Amino acid sequence: MNYLLQYKKLIKSARIRQLFNTPPCYTEEHHIVPDCLGGSDNSYNFVTLTAREHFVAHRLLAKATQQIYGETHNNTIKMVYSARQFLYRKADICAEYRITSRTYEVLKLEYSQTQKRLFSKKENHPMFGKTHSAASKKRMSEAKLGNTPWNKGIICGPQRAESIVKRAKSNSKPRGKYNCPNHKNRYKYELIKIDGTVEHFDGLLLFCRRNPQYNATSLGRIVNGTQKTHKDILTIRKI
Repeated sequence: MNYLLQYKKLIKSARIRQLFNTPPCYTEEHHIVPDCLGGSDNSYNFVTLTAREHFVAHRLLAKATQQIYGETHNNTIKMVYSARQFLYRKADICAEYRITSRTYEVLKLEYSQTQKRLFSKKENHPMFGKTHSAASKKRMSEAKLGNTPWNKGIICGPQRAESIVKRAKSNSKPRGKYNCPNHKNRYKYELIKIDGTVEHFDGLLLFCRRNPQYNATSLGRIVNGTQKTHKDILTIRKI
């Protein structure tokens, strides 16, 4: 199916209806060329659609961009995100069009597959290789001040505690050479501090147990190259 042609037909019929000033009960304004694809906010780029037509228009745009640009193109990703937003609109607006279970599943699958394709390479993540600045961390901390944790004051009974422990044990993964502090073949590392001190040790967790001021997760990220430094440690590498 030529989704772009179907989209043009939908827009054309809506414009003809506008000429005769016979709008249905509930209408929404729609960018003919989406603003995320470079469309302007001029009057000629707007058309009045019913809520159902608006939903169909965005579904057609998502399908059309897949046909034109391919599934991994940035424009396709933008339109898939745009179509997904219709799942989370207000109830009174959603009542104007019907989202069936099949349509819901298709939209969620499209979004999930788009996310997987987008972040299949870790360097595509917006925070890859970046860290929050001190000012950003301060703002996040201040935003949480005064918020009461959802589980504050809730007492966990013995049965509940036992079920949590059992579930945690059943979901735990076996430790490999990288994580296990007691493995006979654990990795050896060379650590260089900012002051130039060089230290050699076996196993990240074992090192962190002897030096509790360090975090094993952060050290592992330095080894993998996803974090630059940690406290006074400049770099760590496997030997």
